[in-house]
Amino acid sequence: MIPWSKTNPQAFAGLHNKGKRMLMIFDEASEIEDIIWETAEGAFSDRDTQLIWLVCGNPTRNTGRFRECFDGGQHHDFWHTTQIDSRHRPDLQ
Repeated sequence: MIPWSKTNPQAFAGLHNKGKRMLMIFDEASEIEDIIWETAEGAFSDRDTQLIWLVCGNPTRNTGRFRECFDGGQHHDFWHTTQIDSRHRPDLQ
């Protein structure tokens, strides 16, 4: 097993499940390096595969691919986003 990192993104490459379904989850996504996001996009090359990409995290950085998923970002048209502010959710307090 070779752990992935920004200096070893190829260890994360090769996610494929042709003709089936794949779930990819990024937690604390703001801290995940852009090169890993770019490498993960390779999974979209599978024909007839349903890819579910769930990305969660706090906006700890104001740059990078996670930030670009939201309004005004370069990739926002590709994502369905929901922002939850626990300060305004009495059921979460």
